[in-house]
Amino acid sequence: MVKQYIIILGFILFTFTPFQTVEAAKVSKYEPELYMTTEDIISDIVFPTIDKKVLKEYNNNSTDWQWTRIVDIDYNDNHSYDVAVRIRVNPKNDKGDNYIDDLV
Repeated sequence: MVKQYIIILGFILFTFTPFQTVEAAKVSKYEPELYMTTEDIISDIVFPTIDKKVLKEYNNNSTDWQWTRIVDIDYNDNHSYDVAVRIRVNPKNDKGDNYIDDLV
C-alpha cells in the first residue's frame, strides 16, 4: 500500500515540476551613469529657497554663497520636513576671503 502512494507522489512531482520554471527579468541595457545621494536631491529642492533668503538677508543681488552641509532635518506632524543648512556667504563687493558662515 505504501508503495502505491510513493509511486503516485513521484508521478505527481514528476508531472508538475517542469511547469514551475522561472524566467529571468529582462535587464535594460541603458543604465545611467549618474549617481545621486540624498544630499544632492535635497539640495536640488532647497537651492531656490536658499537663494531667495540669502538675497533678502544680505540686500545685494551679487551675493555669492556656497553649500557647506546639512546640519539638521526635522520631521513635522503634517508630513513635511524642516532642513537646516550651513552655507558660506561671500559678498561680491568684498574682494578678500571674508566668508560669513550662516545657517539657513
